[in-house]
Amino acid sequence: MSVGHPAAGRGSQSRSSTVERAVDLVADIDPVLIVDATFSRAGIGMAITDAQGRYLRVNDELCSFLGYRADEMLSKSFRDVTAPDDLGDGASAMASLADGCAEDFFLDKRYVSSSGQQMWARTTGIAVRDPTGALLRVIVQVEDLTVRRAVEDALHHRESYDELTDLVNRRMFFVRLQQALTTSPRKVRRLALLVVNLDRFHQVNAGLGHEAGDRILRDAGRRLRAQTRGDDTVARLGGDEFAVVSPGMRTPLDAIAMAIDVRNSLAKPYWVDGNAVYVSARVGIVTDVCDVDPESMVQMASNAALQAKSLAGGWSLHTAASDMSNREEFALVSDLRQALGDGSLTVAYQPIVDGEGRLRHFEALARWNHPERGAVPPDQFIVLAEQNDLIAEVTAHVLTTAIGQVALWRKSGVPAAVAVNLSGMLLSDADLPARVVHTLEAAGVPAEALTLEITETAFAEGSSPVIKAALESLRSTGVRISIDDFGTGYSSLAYLKHLPLDELKIDRSFILDLDTDVRTERIVRSIIDLAHSLGLTVVAEGVEDEDVAGRLTAMGADALQGYVIARPSAAGVMTAWMRDRPIATLRESALTVRRELDVLIVDARPTDRVGLRKRLRANRHRVHQAHSCHAALSSISKRMPDVVILDQVMPEITGVGVAAQLREVGYAGPILLFSGSAPNDSVAARFPMDVWPVSAEDDALLVGLIDGYAESSSPARPVASARTSAAAG
Repeated sequence: MSVGHPAAGRGSQSRSSTVERAVDLVADIDPVLIVDATFSRAGIGMAITDAQGRYLRVNDELCSFLGYRADEMLSKSFRDVTAPDDLGDGASAMASLADGCAEDFFLDKRYVSSSGQQMWARTTGIAVRDPTGALLRVIVQVEDLTVRRAVEDALHHRESYDELTDLVNRRMFFVRLQQALTTSPRKVRRLALLVVNLDRFHQVNAGLGHEAGDRILRDAGRRLRAQTRGDDTVARLGGDEFAVVSPGMRTPLDAIAMAIDVRNSLAKPYWVDGNAVYVSARVGIVTDVCDVDPESMVQMASNAALQAKSLAGGWSLHTAASDMSNREEFALVSDLRQALGDGSLTVAYQPIVDGEGRLRHFEALARWNHPERGAVPPDQFIVLAEQNDLIAEVTAHVLTTAIGQVALWRKSGVPAAVAVNLSGMLLSDADLPARVVHTLEAAGVPAEALTLEITETAFAEGSSPVIKAALESLRSTGVRISIDDFGTGYSSLAYLKHLPLDELKIDRSFILDLDTDVRTERIVRSIIDLAHSLGLTVVAEGVEDEDVAGRLTAMGADALQGYVIARPSAAGVMTAWMRDRPIATLRESALTVRRELDVLIVDARPTDRVGLRKRLRANRHRVHQAHSCHAALSSISKRMPDVVILDQVMPEITGVGVAAQLREVGYAGPILLFSGSAPNDSVAARFPMDVWPVSAEDDALLVGLIDGYAESSSPARPVASARTSAAAG
């Protein structure tokens, strides 16, 4: 037998009596009044409609939700306040009640308010039937879901869109790509995928800060959207990588045209705090694929984008052949990592000499002899190193090896110096100057014995403020800074004025054409003059024959590099080269001797000067003739001569007049003028300072002057000898 707590018993009895009294009170109230009060004061919208959905009664909450007065609502049906896109679902739900197929329905749909705004609500309908079962009324409950839907949409947007650029994010991009692949014809899927990478974007973040980088990324996203069509998907895959899916492409040429437009748009300046920042882009393209999953397709486009980095156009179209190339490159990158550890990546040295043949310094060049492939071209493995985050290791290896070799040469009594190539990708590394200093100090080599060469492309593609800060930091350590491959960057020359540079190297493409293209010669002369006006030393690289070497020296190039001096070789070979070719004998090199010149004789009488022409040819000079000013200008446009001889007396124009026109088209060499009998000082004074009169009768004097110029290492020396000889004659 159990005994309950007395207090508990009294409480139970009290509550029971309270409930009974409440029931008695409710029983005395008309049920219609209870329903009416519940309907009117409900916290959700409520309505009663007829079988056709016309409103017969509405409560205040529903009127407030839709923005209508009660009398306005009673003139409408549910069709009048339902969004057009959801009207079919609402009609089906009402039909199910009318047909007796259901007694209620639950439906999320959009209502249209009096102001035209669409709002989500959860609608519940309950059938009220007459004794025969026919639908008489529908009791409707409307629960406002607008806030809930807004929150859900915001969460969905956050899950599907990039927060910075508001482009589709990586997860949603793959969903969209899968949908595009699924809806395209199976045999040939007519869609294009573009993967877009911004080059050297990390330099912007490092030099200008992440806020500036974010602004550029947002602007890049807007530009991409502007270059696409309505059914295209533009996404940010992460970092500085974007992607575009474009269905309905007719041909691969359409995708290529889009890639070009995208690159041109992204290449325009980005304005950050009033400063123009340039960021180039490369695009990988995949189109017309069969049975490829989204991940593989993106990988194809990414590989194509990597290949585009080494192409002039900045875009690359994926092909079956490129798949094979990618597999080979992957294997080569793996081998390169191994080469950095096993010593098969070596360093060769090529001397750079001045106009007298004296050694200035060596350039250290990475070389890789693959155990199976043999010698791998530097252009190939350096690009692979840059694309696969190995360039810092390659540079450190070359720098350490080269500086160590310089230390050995200096200990043996040779004051050697070295130049090392520095990838523009490393300019954003804030620790680089400290590592360079540490390497120099560890080897006991002074900073001035090191030159760092940066290609002009780095200046063209990078951010000037970032590059300037990096170069100033490096130069503050005492090393010299050289701009390599000048003339290939297609960039503004303004950086030459603003950046801390010591040296300019003319790209070999200009040097190779120097002896055959008069326009190239003019460009080279202009580069040398420009560099000297800015206080820069000029090095001509790619010099392969003695005649070109002599021309460059005469133009004023400070130093020469190329096969005519020596090929890149191992340190031991260069040690022997220095021993076997001492400085004292280098002046005898053909680098400072011009024994064959191009001489242009301008004379209206072609039968004259026969003896002069024979003497010049006997001394191995090449003689060309022109019988008028027009013919002389035409000859110079094809090949720039070394010396011009003019006849002062010609039918249509004087020799001095011809000389003036020759100067206007870029000829800068000596001009010797036939002036009749041997001139004296007063005669010489009548002519311009850059034209030297000589006797028309003294062929021996002319040949002597030209031979003297051929043996001169300075273009100014024959000026003095010509003027002196003319006056003495």
